[in-house]
Amino acid sequence: MLRRQSWNEVKETERGLDMIGAMRFMGAVVLLAILFPASGFGLSHDIEISIFPPDRSLLAVDRITVTPDDVENGELRFLINRNLMIENVYIDALPARWYSEEEVEPAIFLAEPDSDAVELVSRAKGVFIALDEIGAGDAPVTVTIEYSGVVYDSLEAPAKTYAKGFGTTSGLIEERGVFLSNQTLWYPFIFDRMFTFTMRVDVPYEWMAVSQGALDDEYVLDLHDEERVVSVWREENLTPELYLVAGRYYRHEDHHNRTRVMTYTFEPSDSLARVYLDATKRYIGLYERLIGDYPYSKFALVENFWQTGYGMPSFTLLGSKVIRLPFIVHTSYGHEILHNWWGNSVYVDYSSGNWCEGLTTYGADYLYKEQMGEAAARAYRHETLMAFSNNVTAEKDFPLSDFRERHDASSQSVGYGKSLMVFHMLRQTLGDSLFWGALRRFYETARFSMASWEDLEEAFSEAAKTDLAWYFDQWVSRPGSPLIRLEDTGYRERDGGFLVDFTLRQEAPPFMIDLPVRVETAEGVETGKVRLAGTDSTYTVEVRTEPVSLAVDPDYDTFRRLYLEEIPITLGTLFGQDSPAVVIGNMESDSARAGFRQIAAAWGLGDRAEDEEDFDEARIASGHVWLMGKGDIMNGLLGRLPDRLRFSEAAVRVGNQDFPTAGGTLILTVRNPDDKRLGVGVVISDDLDSGASLAMRVPHYSKYSYLGFSGTMPVLKGTWEEERSPLSVELTRR
Repeated sequence: MLRRQSWNEVKETERGLDMIGAMRFMGAVVLLAILFPASGFGLSHDIEISIFPPDRSLLAVDRITVTPDDVENGELRFLINRNLMIENVYIDALPARWYSEEEVEPAIFLAEPDSDAVELVSRAKGVFIALDEIGAGDAPVTVTIEYSGVVYDSLEAPAKTYAKGFGTTSGLIEERGVFLSNQTLWYPFIFDRMFTFTMRVDVPYEWMAVSQGALDDEYVLDLHDEERVVSVWREENLTPELYLVAGRYYRHEDHHNRTRVMTYTFEPSDSLARVYLDATKRYIGLYERLIGDYPYSKFALVENFWQTGYGMPSFTLLGSKVIRLPFIVHTSYGHEILHNWWGNSVYVDYSSGNWCEGLTTYGADYLYKEQMGEAAARAYRHETLMAFSNNVTAEKDFPLSDFRERHDASSQSVGYGKSLMVFHMLRQTLGDSLFWGALRRFYETARFSMASWEDLEEAFSEAAKTDLAWYFDQWVSRPGSPLIRLEDTGYRERDGGFLVDFTLRQEAPPFMIDLPVRVETAEGVETGKVRLAGTDSTYTVEVRTEPVSLAVDPDYDTFRRLYLEEIPITLGTLFGQDSPAVVIGNMESDSARAGFRQIAAAWGLGDRAEDEEDFDEARIASGHVWLMGKGDIMNGLLGRLPDRLRFSEAAVRVGNQDFPTAGGTLILTVRNPDDKRLGVGVVISDDLDSGASLAMRVPHYSKYSYLGFSGTMPVLKGTWEEERSPLSVELTRR
């Protein structure tokens, strides 16, 4: 139960404060509240903000504590949303000299603006405040800025629904909820300056606001003609960004040691809250043991009215459908909690690349598979390498030092997939004790500051007591991935034992790689490692009993490009292609053809769809293709794959499973029997109304080779078995 505070009580508290009183906005009396002292020297925001969802608007006062470091050429310069109107500016309670410009050059605000910074500036106006009286060594001054306006950037679908994505907005205020981030430019924003803050926010009655940091206070404010819910948020550690979320929430709470654990949901579901509260405590406990103390006083699960998976300092914003998926609490939820160590307290210095997504994925998604057993961990590494081989062509490859954020399947495969394998190989080399010890020291020294790949290199070099610059140079600063060749294999007997000989090769410029080797013998398995440092090297490995076979990197512990034989073709293979052909089968009716075109359009391929009668079949020999609907081309191609697919009147046999076609949709991929480098995607549907509606979901199943749906319910999914790798051979005696 929130306590109530009257207008008169607040006015008494505020008596004597010259700048703060009642202000009117669109007829409503809005209180600009109790001021808080700044948190020591350095940039600090003291924000008071009122949110009006029906009007999609806000009214705010920001008291910024400014030091000489924030002043350039006698001016304080910041960006703010173009839709927000600056009403008054004061310096230490006296009117200031200032001006604004609707269009400004990014270079004025950032020395080396990248494309993201340029885009942000293009949506902002610049504000310039004269501060020529403050000089080096002077005490901080308080700049007070009063502003108001409408914030509503309507939700947009992902740029390409053919790959995974969420609806996006730079920020909005509306009846369903509020989402304000750095991209919204809802507070005076200065590039590359971290800050502390106190924020008092008031929202309509029955609403709650959520931000990062600690919830210091919360109460209902009686303004005579309406009631408002006031919450006070404070963060005394440096942060580079500030979020504000609000909605009609129900809150549940618990504690993990000194950490306040919370859920904000749209429905008063005790059972759902209990699941997430318990999971939060479990994940925080796990990462405190591995890395160090949780960095904030609270962690909150916050429900969003559109489907998101965002991680902010001390809270995560997950969509209503997302939080109710049964697997999320065991997978993605822990990922977002780990971000409070990596990315949301040890911040990313993006100038040298985003290291935190790969490290978080390795410490969450991969680690959970490892806890399930080696088979699950091996499968995850295999899927990671398959995704890279499928999605990252030479034209799409780039070094990790250039990764900022994912925007398609190829950037995800580099920034998440390659990166997690870089950390995995380090762990394989250093061992668990040194690996986690290095991360603990890295966290301890870099918390609440910007950190780079170079800082990670220093931490791991110190732990290993050797210079690892070569390792980070080849895996972080260089693009590419090695393709390892195994040649000249055989064995010989000597002095009662056996010697296995083999040669490994790679293209120039070479990578220095430690490769696991497994030799199967007549009496068991013997393992070891060899280092490939140049373009080729010959090795001799001694085993105790007669060898039968040799395998190099059989469990996918090395970041490398896979052979086709190691990559069961999946939906991701086709989804990773820029320009596959789309053929609408000639045995389908006009209405069915229209349904298949809807599916193609949902995958961003609508302009590539052709009727089979107009399609040159010879093109299948030179490119990837989707075959949608039954036709002569489909029958001819798939009839040559009896080991994979067999058609009957009522069902399709997929591998060793029968899928009834009546009322169902089957989506699968196979390799082109004439050129295994090429993929053939197949869509067969007896329920195109459902088929078109589920098409948006299919890219989320990219790791599978085949999917079967009854209506919109998945009833069949699987992946073809991998073939024998060229890095695994039978040995012959020499």
